[in-house]
Amino acid sequence: MKQKQRKRWLSLLTALLLLPVLAACGPGRAESCYGQVTEVQRAPDGSLSALVLDTGDEARTCVLLTPETHVASTVEDLLSEEAFLADPPIGTEVSVLFAEDPPPQTVTGEDGTRYSAQTADFLWVEEARHPESLTLSDGTVLEVWATGTQEKQYRLSDGTVLLQEFPPQTDFSNDYVGNTPLRDLSPALPDGLRRYYQDRGPLYDLTEELERADRAFCQDPENFQPFRVEQRVSWSASAPGAHYFLTTLSRTPEPRLLEEIQWTDAFDPMTGAHIPTEELFSAGRDQVIAALLAQMKGVEAPLAQELRDAFQFSYLCFWPDHLSVWFPAGSLPSQEYSWGWSIGYDALSGVLRPWAVPVEEPPEL
Repeated sequence: MKQKQRKRWLSLLTALLLLPVLAACGPGRAESCYGQVTEVQRAPDGSLSALVLDTGDEARTCVLLTPETHVASTVEDLLSEEAFLADPPIGTEVSVLFAEDPPPQTVTGEDGTRYSAQTADFLWVEEARHPESLTLSDGTVLEVWATGTQEKQYRLSDGTVLLQEFPPQTDFSNDYVGNTPLRDLSPALPDGLRRYYQDRGPLYDLTEELERADRAFCQDPENFQPFRVEQRVSWSASAPGAHYFLTTLSRTPEPRLLEEIQWTDAFDPMTGAHIPTEELFSAGRDQVIAALLAQMKGVEAPLAQELRDAFQFSYLCFWPDHLSVWFPAGSLPSQEYSWGWSIGYDALSGVLRPWAVPVEEPPEL
């Protein structure tokens, strides 16, 4: 079989280009299918010859594989094309685009079921199960699955997804500042980002997220929707002496509620070294919060004191034309939800260093 190391989008594009041709297939012939591997069959020489797939609603179909079948994996870090062809794990989810020409063949399954099997032109490994599982405090065992969208799913044994996790990004080699690739601005910049964010790791407790999702499921299994946690990084602004990158943490604190927390980190444009947010200011913490509060109108004294007491430099987000200050939910005793405001950089001219003031247009080469 032709084992292609290709990006998923390229495989899908190829498949889409073939769809007009496949539409001419005779009546009763499917163009494609998606399902979970339930049975593996091999030719006399030991090579993979057929897969029986559970396609849902108690339906099954058989797929023939030939030396001309193109195989690709969207989860190659966990299950490569070679590993799948050598020993396809039962339960792995695949999508198939059928070939136009070969006529269906009759294949008998292990249980005696006779299938009218079609030949696969393309096969994509879409989802695969990690070998390890997780056990929650109440004894619930969760399966861990990888998908082609860099997502991890934590599932019950019946397939119910409790939590969707999008782990923190650690590869910035293909990221951009505006329209310019990071590596073109400075070869050291992507490496600096990788080191910093790799060392920092997740800003959430996975066990806590799973336990909360499990409790919500047990309380109302009929209406349960998967919880979600995602930590992503993107460029937000650039200054003469710093590039700013925004971290967004999205999580489900309770059913049907998505919470987002954002903050920025600064990096040296040439070396990629992380710059502590405090060093962006020429004044100390008390003067900075005083300058921020000076832009607020009508804030009563008790709340103003709460803001002074709770302020952290990590609550600042740098954008091309303004600075935003966001106090997350729970940080202010009198406020149930997150609380914040925005400030123009002109108002911070006495406390924010000139080289740290973002420009409205990102740098270009």
